[in-house]
Amino acid sequence: MENEDVYVIPRSNMPVNDCANPEFLLGLFPTLFPYGCGAPYDSTRPSPVSLNQHIRYLLAYEDQRFEKHHSFMFVLFNIMQRRQACWNASLMASRPYFQDTATDLQTLTSKEIEAALISATSQTFSSITNPRVNMLMKRIRTVGGNVMGSAYSRASLRTQIHALIFNQGLPSIFMTINPADIHSRVALYFAGVDLDLDTILPEKIPSTYERAQIIASHPVATTRFFNVLISSILKCMVEKGVLGPIKAYFGTVENQGRGSLHLHILMWLDHDLTPSQLKESVKNEEFRNGLLGYLEDIIKQDLSNFDFDTSETDVPERQHTHIISNNECAISTTESNTSKLIPLIMPTPKPSMPNFALHFKNDIVQLVNSNNIHKHTITCYKYSKKYENPTCRMRMPRRIENVSSINIESGEIKLKRLHETINNFNEYIISACRSNMDIKYIFSGSDAKALVYYITDYVTKSNLSFHDTFSLVLKAIQSLEKQKLNIDAAVNAEEKSRRLVLRCYNTLASQQELSGVQVASYLMDAMDIESEESCIETEEQFSLQFDEASTRYVYVNTRVDYQHRSASLDDICLYDYIRFYRKKPIDAKDRKQLEAQAATKSVESKEPRRGRPFSEREMFQAGHPQASSHINIKRLKPVVPVLLGPQVPRRDREDTRERHCRSILTLFFPWRSIQDLCDVDQTWQQ
Repeated sequence: MENEDVYVIPRSNMPVNDCANPEFLLGLFPTLFPYGCGAPYDSTRPSPVSLNQHIRYLLAYEDQRFEKHHSFMFVLFNIMQRRQACWNASLMASRPYFQDTATDLQTLTSKEIEAALISATSQTFSSITNPRVNMLMKRIRTVGGNVMGSAYSRASLRTQIHALIFNQGLPSIFMTINPADIHSRVALYFAGVDLDLDTILPEKIPSTYERAQIIASHPVATTRFFNVLISSILKCMVEKGVLGPIKAYFGTVENQGRGSLHLHILMWLDHDLTPSQLKESVKNEEFRNGLLGYLEDIIKQDLSNFDFDTSETDVPERQHTHIISNNECAISTTESNTSKLIPLIMPTPKPSMPNFALHFKNDIVQLVNSNNIHKHTITCYKYSKKYENPTCRMRMPRRIENVSSINIESGEIKLKRLHETINNFNEYIISACRSNMDIKYIFSGSDAKALVYYITDYVTKSNLSFHDTFSLVLKAIQSLEKQKLNIDAAVNAEEKSRRLVLRCYNTLASQQELSGVQVASYLMDAMDIESEESCIETEEQFSLQFDEASTRYVYVNTRVDYQHRSASLDDICLYDYIRFYRKKPIDAKDRKQLEAQAATKSVESKEPRRGRPFSEREMFQAGHPQASSHINIKRLKPVVPVLLGPQVPRRDREDTRERHCRSILTLFFPWRSIQDLCDVDQTWQQ
């Protein structure tokens, strides 16, 4: 023993620095970096690589050792979350609204949290009872609002959907797709299983248990499969008109209890009819028949359109041998000892194959019978308050309807349904996704509001109850109270309040439950899905920017940019200004384009130039702090402005009607000063 080399692991009570430390991951995961190189922040690397890019590179490594490691992804995800939380807390502490309330926050005690917890237990808690507790919870939400994967960050989806509704009107279609990853050959292929996707033999397909093991150990591959499948369906089917002309869509990705992902998506049909106009239009027989024909074409509630001899379609009950190639689909039923192949594993029939219509109908019948018929489970009744004859939360079974109809008075639509428990489906989409799905047409404004609330409330729900949240906040404040003796007396109130909010948020975030697929989705930056109508957030806060022309710092924001826009944009409102224009530093190319624009306006006609036209550019007026260094440039694609902060007040209430009128005029009427909108002796309603 005396002659043997001994390796001593050094220990210390000082935490290791995980920020820009190239040795941190090397020492934490020696089996993943066996040669002591390849970690982020390596100073010998000739070109700097961001941490996000480096993580994606490691997770896509060919030998898959990083994605299969039991803790590597979670450690990096936690590091990134903590960095974002620290950054958000520091940014929040610099805001005027935080500095005004910092003194109240830093004197908040654990006894006040205990009192709030007791009142919550007795159901007497109110934000008015202790406004400081309510203020603390708001600040915690602010810190977590831009932390990836937090419940608070998902709340921003609600404002984005509301912004799309303001811009495009109410959505028309609501669809859910629930990909069956453990039954997908594409998911197995991404996970590294040696499969020929063009030729399928039962003996080459792993068993269900083996497939589940493979998918569970390859979260990155599962994420790639989900993104490829959903993006292909949206790009190749939805955008190409399978459900009709679509002008916008917005999808939210959620996880299930077993950790897999599914999609809720709202779609806007390309028409400008409001729900009230639709309700009025259905009184016209021709319009009513056309609407019913369209809905029967895109939404099926039974298999009556796929009638044929189904005696050979009970796939789960039999054993099949399938040989599929590029040019043919040969299916033979035998009683051999080959593995059972469920319809979800089989490929979508190709239009080029002989008897495609028969194969396609056969495929739809098998998919629906095996995966789109509702079967009651214990979760169906988890919200039911009845002990006898409880109600299924999926509203199954549903009423049989022999023919489709529209109630002219109420506007209620009843589509043909000859099966009580089949979920709504579209035959082309279910054949492509080969999994469970649901689809619903949104006819009334009340339905649209209910669905928007459902998907945004569902995706923003927290794993922690109200009582658990307050208990954890109490724990965080008590731990800070024990450390007060060690805190430097010179620390100001803003810093103490920042530490309080950050400690409370980190304590809450430590109880968050996330699956490996969710973590991989966030690290690979592939969670939510939007159409080309991308959203941009706007707020009134000033930002401090450096003006190179005058070598000084100036305060600017969107309002200042809008007020000092060029005279040629006099007729554009604030909402359209944000939607169609953006500010950028001026360069030589911009100056050349401005000269070309001036020359074009000075002559009556000009021959069209070759190539892509330049984006329109506009100078700021002289009163703008950055008039000499920045310009407005027209966006290549319009964006959807997302208004941060309080929502536009309601117009149907007397106490908010004045503020509603002020908000609408400010957003949608051109102005440069308040006098352009409202005179001194006028109300906003006038």
